[in-house]
This record gives sequence, structure tokens and C-alpha cells, in this order.
Amino acid sequence: MTFKTLSFTTALVLASAVAYAQAPAPAPAAAPAPQGPPPQPALGPNQWRIDTAHSTAAFTVTHLMVSTVHGAFGKVSGLITYDGKDISTLSADVTIDATSISTNNERRDADLRSANFFDVANNPTLTFKSKKATAAGAGKFKLVGDLTMHGVTKEVTLDGERHFIADGPRLLPQGAPTSPAITNLICRRLDRRLIGLARTLGFAYSRYADDLTFSASGEAVKKIGTLLKAVHGIVEAEGFKVHPDKTRVMRRSTRQEVTGLTVNEAVAVPRDLLRRYRAVLQQVERHGPDGKHFGPGKDVIRSLLGFGHFAMMVDPESGAPLLQRAQRLAAQYPPTRSARAPTRAAFRKAASAGQTPPGRQWNPAERPPPPPDPVLVALARQEEKKRAAQARTATPGMSRPPNVPPSPWGAPRAAGPRAAPTAGPATAPKKRQPWYVTAMVILLAVILTLALRPGGAVIAGAMLFAYFRWWWKR
Repeated sequence: MTFKTLSFTTALVLASAVAYAQAPAPAPAAAPAPQGPPPQPALGPNQWRIDTAHSTAAFTVTHLMVSTVHGAFGKVSGLITYDGKDISTLSADVTIDATSISTNNERRDADLRSANFFDVANNPTLTFKSKKATAAGAGKFKLVGDLTMHGVTKEVTLDGERHFIADGPRLLPQGAPTSPAITNLICRRLDRRLIGLARTLGFAYSRYADDLTFSASGEAVKKIGTLLKAVHGIVEAEGFKVHPDKTRVMRRSTRQEVTGLTVNEAVAVPRDLLRRYRAVLQQVERHGPDGKHFGPGKDVIRSLLGFGHFAMMVDPESGAPLLQRAQRLAAQYPPTRSARAPTRAAFRKAASAGQTPPGRQWNPAERPPPPPDPVLVALARQEEKKRAAQARTATPGMSRPPNVPPSPWGAPRAAGPRAAPTAGPATAPKKRQPWYVTAMVILLAVILTLALRPGGAVIAGAMLFAYFRWWWKR
């Protein structure tokens, strides 16, 4: 069986490299030389030796453009250098044993080892020596090096990926999708013992995560005390502890609730929760989602939609109308895209420039100006009143609006006695034009208009204009 072409791809996974430094132990002088492979040299501070038992070099071959054959080289060895910080310090020197090729087909493997392909008799190994490493995105890099296969060396570029492994205490986040499977594995023996206890006492046992539920009817109900005591003993023997505040005995006459669902006659959503859900639905339908909330979520539309799916899963008959109403609200009020979180570089650049950093982080509100001191306000008002009084006493005569000249007929006389002159600035007021001068000018203008018929009116108008202009400027 022969192949026309062979596409070879190697992958170096740094996570499978196990760091171990082996220093050859000094042998006693009288002891014979040890049999086996020679001791490996000691590793440097940033070097890792590839673990042959946990590493592999895989390849794929497209056969007749129809199927894809997968294969691997089982024996991979070499050294990897990396300081863990700068990707440019990454280097790899890998040696692959060509005789360890396997495609799960003996005839095909023998053909690949022959001179038709790898010619393992003359070229027993494949080697890869890196020359440089460059970053290629978040957590990814490209490794450029020389790949020697079948006696021919060519430069290739390998796509790599960095795997970050926590070296501290391992914790499983709350709500992880692996929690149910891990809990079932841990509680496998506990479940067997509790199932046996429940059968002995006439109860039915079920468990969801860390919630243990026992149900019974008839004569078995009288054995609740025995059941609780035995359950405490079995749970503590398996390395767990029963929470005393969460242990409840629910009779038929009360609402029997397990994991948030009512299980008296049939599994259903609690009525008070459904009433609250319908009330929020109606409020959002009438007045919109602003200021409304349901549950711990911030987006009331998403919360209503999620609970609608939950109610539909528990009871399709009663949950379908609620889900339809929630879906109509979700279509009416689509979610708004939140602003993209700013990068650290943008945050530092804005902060160094004295600007408000972009994004959704908390920004302190501007402080309002402090309220004015009431004592200072009262003093300022007194000063304003004093200045206004001084201005009134400094101006002689009757007050008149600004920009209004005095009457050309003179100031009117007051009905009472004249007021005594007040002490003011030493500026004498200007003399006003007597009223009879203005009257004589007007009379002269009338005579000119009547005496000189062709041009008397023009001369009289020019004379009045010149007089009143002079009077206004004065």
C-alpha cells in the first residue's frame, strides 16, 4: 500500500513537558559500570526535558482526497528552554524516533518505515531545532526552525500555544459545569450506603449536588428519627458533615420544597414566585423595564426570559404562556451593547494626561461648590446697601433714568420748600439753558417758515436741528 503524498505536521505542547533535572549519582569505586542508557546531562535554570511518556508528535495524511489517516511518533525527546516571561527566549531541540511511527495498521506502518517514505534504516531520527520564536496573539506563538526528515533539512514554522497552569491551591469555581460530574464521583460510595439505608427503612433517596432528599409515606414516616441519626453517621464516616441549619422535616400538610421546587403532589414552581413573576411581567409590559428588577440580575429582561425558560422546563403547560410574554418583551427591548472594557495602556495614557479614563470603571462624581457662608452673605448685602445709599446722596436733584437728558425747559419746581443742600463731592452742576432761549429759537423758526415761502421751511429746520444738537451735546 503506497501513498502519493504525505503531509507532516508536528506540534510542540509546552504543557506536556515535565521539568526534571537528573544528576548522575557517583558510583562506588569497586562497583561495576551500570548497564543501560548513559546518564543525561544536568538541566539549566530555564530548561525542561520533554517527558517521553507524556509527549507525542502527531501527523495526518489525506488518503485519495476522501479520508484522513491519523498517526503519531511515540518516542519524542529533547530540551526546551523558556524563562516563562519573554516568548523570544523560547527554543526547542527535539528528536523524534522514526521507528516509533504508528497509524494503527501494521502493513501501512511497515510501508512508512521502508525506503518508500522515511527509510528508517538510513534515517532513524527526525530532528527539529528552533531558530526564533515570535508572539502571535493572546497565548499563541510561532516557532521557526529547521526540520530534518529523510536526510533533507527545510525551514518550517510551527504554531504553538501557551498553557498557563496554576501552581497554588486548586479551587473549583461555584457553578462550574464540571461540578455535577465531580460530585457524583466523590459521592459514589456515599450514595450506595444511603440507598441501602433508605431501602431498609422504607424511604426513597435522591441527591442533587449536595442536597440529600428522603421521602416516605405510611409506617415509614415513624422512623424519621432513626433515619436522621443514621444519615449523620454515614455522612460523617464518608468525610462530610450535615448542615444543621439546612436539615428540614416537611410534612404533607406543609409546602414540601426541594431545590426550589414544590413536590407535594407534582413538581411545580412555587406559587408565590410565580405571582411575583407575573407582577413584574405586567409592570414591564405597561411601563417598560426602567427601574424594574427580578432576581439578582441587573437586566430585568434577561432575568424574565431565563425564568420563563425555567418555568417552561418544569411545567410546559403553565410555563409556555409566560415564556411567550417574556419573549415578546425581549424582542421589544433588545439588549444594549455595553462599552468595551478599556485596555491597560489606554487607561494609563488617559490617567497620565489628566483625563478621565475611558470605559465602565467607577469615576468619582464632581463635588458641588460649597454653600456660601450666611455671615458673609449678610455682610455683602449690607455693603451693597451702603454703596447704594452713598450713590443716591451724591447725585443732586431728582433721580432720572440713565441716558435721558434733562428737559430743555428746565427743572420743575417743587411744591414745598427747597431741600437743604447735602454734602457731596465738590463738583458744581452745569447751568441749564433758560426756557425763554429755546422759545425764541422756535419762534424765529416759525417766522422764517412763513416769511420765506420757497425755502423758509428748510432754513428753519436746519436751524432747529443745529440748536437741539448743540443742546444735547451740552
